[in-house]
Order: sequence, then structure tokens, then C-alpha cells
Amino acid sequence: MRVGVHSSRANITQTLESIPSIQAVQEFSSIDELKKDKKVKAILLDQNGFNTQDLLSFREVFPNHHFIILMKEKDEFFEKSCIAHDIKPVFNDIRDDELKNIIQTSWFKEKENTDNDHVIAIRGTHRQCGTTQTSLSLARSFAAYNRRVAVVGLNPYNPGYVRGLDNKYSLDYIYDHLESDVIRDAETLMKYMDESHGVHYLPGNSDLYKAPSFKETPIKRMIQYLKREFDIVILDVGSFYDSFLAMTALKEAGTHILIATQEVISLNEYQRWNEQIIDKFDLELPSSYLVVNKYATNAIITPKHISETLDIPMISHIPFFPEAADAEYEDGVLYDTIFKPYNRAIDGIAKALNQELVSEGKKANKNWFSSIKEKMFS
Repeated sequence: MRVGVHSSRANITQTLESIPSIQAVQEFSSIDELKKDKKVKAILLDQNGFNTQDLLSFREVFPNHHFIILMKEKDEFFEKSCIAHDIKPVFNDIRDDELKNIIQTSWFKEKENTDNDHVIAIRGTHRQCGTTQTSLSLARSFAAYNRRVAVVGLNPYNPGYVRGLDNKYSLDYIYDHLESDVIRDAETLMKYMDESHGVHYLPGNSDLYKAPSFKETPIKRMIQYLKREFDIVILDVGSFYDSFLAMTALKEAGTHILIATQEVISLNEYQRWNEQIIDKFDLELPSSYLVVNKYATNAIITPKHISETLDIPMISHIPFFPEAADAEYEDGVLYDTIFKPYNRAIDGIAKALNQELVSEGKKANKNWFSSIKEKMFS
């Protein structure tokens, strides 16, 4: 398709040329010049002084063309007029990737990329249940399968700093860059992430005053950047759900792993979160699974009881690690300590997930957990 452009928007030609279905982009200095090009099948232009009467006249000249008009300010009457004449009104300050997606879906009927199968949200029932260590240990294990892995801390109250890493940047440091569009791709974002053992890591929020101020859109953008770049993206949600950080992670992930322990607080605290906040959002979490951390065979509260009480199927348990606190202090990530029962449990989960990925490492050929139990326990 050949697209005609009459717009002062920066990088508009490059944005259009990056769409595979567009074969040519021609910029025109005037509407009269545009009318002379009979090969143009789609038009993108600034609103400028266009009014509703101009739209009607323009449609008469180009009755079958795809048409996007870039508006500088909100005008409900003009927007409705555009829609009535099969013209797509878009605000001029829209991001390039968002404009690109609108063109692909409205002009070429391409399905929006909502594949989140390789995005995993690891969340907890209560504080200190082990979401950060489980996230990083799983990432280490995935990396052993030559997967490119990113871990992002989305805990509003605990950054999850790791000994042995630089910990120079955290989510609160880069958030303003995300919101202002200074960071607009994975390449730029990765400059703020620690890299170790093939895993890129960004700690969560370290500024308690900033905890209530996070918004959904910048976090969603960050996740989108990462999932385009990495084979697997792990979101360390933590165990606090009174923030857009947690809610955005739950919405953007295709797989959800809930970390619980065999303690009364694990059941009671999560049930309160669930009843008072999580359920209010009407989230659909079809691929949600339970992992019991710090598992002890002689505990009164069994994994089966936890699974039945929370109504979440259990896929595995991670054994109690007596020297975990010392190991975390010395090695940073528990997986690096080589406590065999712990590593074996982590590898079992990672192996089951890894086998569900197609060779490209970007999409699952079916739901990751559809055969996880058979693979882990056969």
C-alpha cells in the first residue's frame, strides 16, 4: 500500500515505513498535490484548520481511502464527524508505537499483539515469603536453557536489592523517564538494569514516599518493551496489592505464580488482600498456580490445605533452606549457593515451563502449565 502524508509530526515517515504492509510513503506539501497522486490508497494528515465541512468534501474526493487525521486538542463534535465519515481521529501527541498499532489494526485488520505467555508474575501471600529470591532463582535456571531473561521488581515497598550487584538504579529512579517517554524501548531500559549470569534485573521501588504515585500506563509500557526483547519476562510483584504496580503486573502477565508458606499468616493475609482489593478489580487469572516455599514435611498446615483454602492448584513446593539468610547475604541469589534440594525444585519448575516454549523462545505452543505436573512428577 502507498500512503500519502501531509503532517508536521516528527518521524512520521519512519513510523509508517516500519509497517510491513506499507510499501511506500510519500510526503506532500499540500492537499492539492496529494489529490494528483492516484496511487495513494491511504492518507494521514494534520487537522490544522480542517472543520466538519472539509471532512465531507475530502471524503467526496477520496471515497475509498483509508484516512487518519491527527488532532491537536479534544473536539467531541469533530471526532464524531470523523467517525461518521469513516475517518480515524487520533491525537497528535500519541506515541509512535501506539500510532503504528492503530494503523495495523484499523487499516490492515492485524490483530494487536497481546501475547503475554512468556510474561510471568510471581506474587506472594504475605511479606517475606520469598517472591524476589524465587523470581531471581527461576531466572538463573531459565538462563541455563539459553533463554534471554529479564526480572523487574514491582514491589511498591521493597526494592529487592541483591548483594553482589550494583543496585545503582531501581524502579523509582527510572519511572519518570518512562512517564516522560525518555525511555521508549528495551535498549534504553537495559542500560538501567543489572546483568549477571545472563539475567537482566531492575530492583523495585526504593522510595516509600513514591509508592502511591505509580500509574498503570508507564508500567505497562515497560513490560511491553521487555517482552519484545526477552524470551521470558519475570515480574516480581511482591505481596502488597494496594498499588498500580501489582495490579498492572497481574493484568499484563500470562502466567501467575503465587508463593505461599505453611504459616497461618500466609492464608489470613492473602485472603484479606483478595477479598478487599484483588477481587474488586475483576481480574481474570486463568493460569494461576501455587508454589509452597520453605516447605517442611512435619508442618501442620499442608500444601494441600493451602491449595484448597485459596482455591489455586499447586504445581510444586520448594524445600526449607536452613541457612537461607546467610546464603542470601553471602551469595545474593539462593540459586547460586548450590543447596541441591532447593536448586532441584527451582530447576523442575523452570524445566517444565521451558519445554512448553517453541524453538523461537517467544511464544508458547499451548498454555505453559497444561502438562506441567506430568513433566515435573513423572
